[in-house]
Amino acid sequence: MYRRLRPLTVVFLLCLLWVQLSHAASLTRVVPPPLPKPNPGETPAQGAGAEKSTGVSVSASDRSQEKTPPPPKLSAAAAVLMDAESGLVLWGLNAHERRAPASLTKIVTGLVAVEKGDLNSVAAVSAHAASKPPTKLGLRAGDRIRLSDLLAATIMSSSNDAATAIAEHVAGSEKAFARLMNATARRLGARNSNFVNAHGLDAPQHYSTAYDMAVLSSQALRVPEIVRLACQQAVHLSWQGGERSVSNINSFLWRYDGAVGLKTGYTSSAGYCVAVAAEQDNRKLIGVVMGCPTSEARWNDAIVLMDYGFEHFSELMAAAKRATNFYVVRRGDTLSRIAVRFGTSIEVLLDLNPELNGNADFIRVGQRLVVP
Repeated sequence: MYRRLRPLTVVFLLCLLWVQLSHAASLTRVVPPPLPKPNPGETPAQGAGAEKSTGVSVSASDRSQEKTPPPPKLSAAAAVLMDAESGLVLWGLNAHERRAPASLTKIVTGLVAVEKGDLNSVAAVSAHAASKPPTKLGLRAGDRIRLSDLLAATIMSSSNDAATAIAEHVAGSEKAFARLMNATARRLGARNSNFVNAHGLDAPQHYSTAYDMAVLSSQALRVPEIVRLACQQAVHLSWQGGERSVSNINSFLWRYDGAVGLKTGYTSSAGYCVAVAAEQDNRKLIGVVMGCPTSEARWNDAIVLMDYGFEHFSELMAAAKRATNFYVVRRGDTLSRIAVRFGTSIEVLLDLNPELNGNADFIRVGQRLVVP
């Protein structure tokens, strides 16, 4: 009998063991919490902490790219918007395209006059300087006038006779003064420009770019003598041989809140141009427009460009910093080969890399270059 009960006992014990194990498992089972209810107007996938349905989160840089504002609509053939403090280009249109600069040239004339000349010195006006058309102070051969007054007429009323008199007084001739202009421009980072006169009338091999003019404008804003004249609406000049009241022809000064200059220009080849600067909320911007079809279009473009910059300053600064591209120089590279690789010119690369000091041969393996 015991032999018959033994298998039944084993089966009973196994069943009892299974019941105990099942009960223990039920005690330790973890029950997941219920899903949170979505907020009104949200689907569950959009609730707090949810990612996109693709499972890819949106980075801060992605969000800033989404917020980059659309470009302004201008009539200009070339334009640049620059942050005056950092020198970062916030927006550009054909920024490195060589164009006739017209009287924007006089920004460089002013820089050289202040740096190389004595503003209290007296200049003797030559027949060559007195004959320069069409915008004139009214100088005559033999007149004697202070360099500071010549600078005022050059910056405020864009007088070509005054600009030429500056060149001859400071350097002895227009040609010698042009060499100083080019050396100054290159030293300041405007390396895609070439000047052959001090006034900006059209001439072969006389050119600049919107970017270079923005760079030169940023330097001019650091020169108190130029800023004072660029902001002044009128001044009365007198000299040995004549006198005249001079008005500032840059109407941006009274068209735009916070305007601090800078210079107008026009020739048949250049079209209507202007370099402007304004300060609002402790931010200073520089705008350059070149090749506008009419004078009014020039002012409209300048206003639109500056409004765009101040309204979207934070987004544009973030985008400008993010958009900087670098190329690491490899063995066998030359600046010419790098320019071809990126579809640009040596001059543009020198513009973007001021540490090269205008020397195309000054690159080394492993060096990081800014490229378009």
